[in-house]
Amino acid sequence: MEEIIFPKLFLWGANSPPSSYPFSNPSQKIDLSELKKKILNEIDLLKSLNINSYRFTLEWNDLLTDPLNYIEIYSFLTDLLFENNIEPIFSLLDLDFYPIKFEENDNLALIFEKLKILLNKVSDKIQFYSVLNNPMKYIKKVYLSSYNSDFSSIASLFQSVVKFYEKTYNLIKSYNPYAKISVSEELYFNINELFAFKEAKIKSSDFYFSLFNFLSNGECCLFKQKENKNYNIDFIGINFNEFTFKSSNEYSNLLTGYKPESKKELKKENFTNLEDTIDKCSKDYDIPLLITENSIGEEINTFKSSSLIKNLCNISERISKKDSKIFGYTYNSLKDYNINSHVIKNGLYGMDLKTNNYIPRSFGKIYSNIAKTNSIAENYLKFIN
Repeated sequence: MEEIIFPKLFLWGANSPPSSYPFSNPSQKIDLSELKKKILNEIDLLKSLNINSYRFTLEWNDLLTDPLNYIEIYSFLTDLLFENNIEPIFSLLDLDFYPIKFEENDNLALIFEKLKILLNKVSDKIQFYSVLNNPMKYIKKVYLSSYNSDFSSIASLFQSVVKFYEKTYNLIKSYNPYAKISVSEELYFNINELFAFKEAKIKSSDFYFSLFNFLSNGECCLFKQKENKNYNIDFIGINFNEFTFKSSNEYSNLLTGYKPESKKELKKENFTNLEDTIDKCSKDYDIPLLITENSIGEEINTFKSSSLIKNLCNISERISKKDSKIFGYTYNSLKDYNINSHVIKNGLYGMDLKTNNYIPRSFGKIYSNIAKTNSIAENYLKFIN
């Protein structure tokens, strides 16, 4: 088998780790020079990987606490990426880590106020935006955490999310009419799961794709529209974060929000796979696709390498057959990170505890070589044969 070559302008990227810039401590004055030093180090890591895009998430706790300094930081980061020919991709609101209440108008007004200032500084250097990260996953959590939620309240929250997206979309376009704007959703889920609202039961496959359906086709499984209205969405952002299938594994809960039942083994065949997810998105939405997150839940690096190459081969196959308009792949994440005091050791770089330096993992080196050559070398295909 010969090497697999990707399109010339294919985006090879990584995500910033959650809270990658632990900026703020409201009781302390920030050290801008120290933060800029951290960003310079991060740029070096990106360059060493040979990737050409970087998707980073805005930290709204910091932006609202000290907007002037943190807008300067994000402007500094964007300028550096631009100067180093690394495509900056803005993830504006990650609902896994900043679960705002969409009915709190004062808070939303503050977000839009700061966003306008930031866009005024950086919009000429940014082409791609992910306005919302995991909105349907967020809506599911709101419903499950509230015993008082019923079908109508979930439908109302959904409409508030759409309203926020539409307003943000129009705001970004007012600064840069050529920007490409999207929503990214976690599409790795148990296909047998049902959401039992009082008035109906909704399949997980219908639920998680409902915002894409609504923005693209004016249709929604949560309520009936009086008339279909197509909103604007320029590409589909696919988050696909896999995990290992062990009943005791906390990784699945931390990364995907799915809580496995104790003493019950998870069966891989009950969960979505990346190739079928891409096929569904390609069939249902005639717009480009970007893999905005993909992490490999295997515990052994050799298996991680195998899963990574398999995913990239599946992506290449669909591009070559012209079945899918996939224009980029983003690994999640650039470095290891902490969630609730748990270290998620799934970054392209791991921490050397002796030196406190970041070192590339074996599958990170493979990813770097693939990005550098824009191809999967023949010798890498042995991992999946």
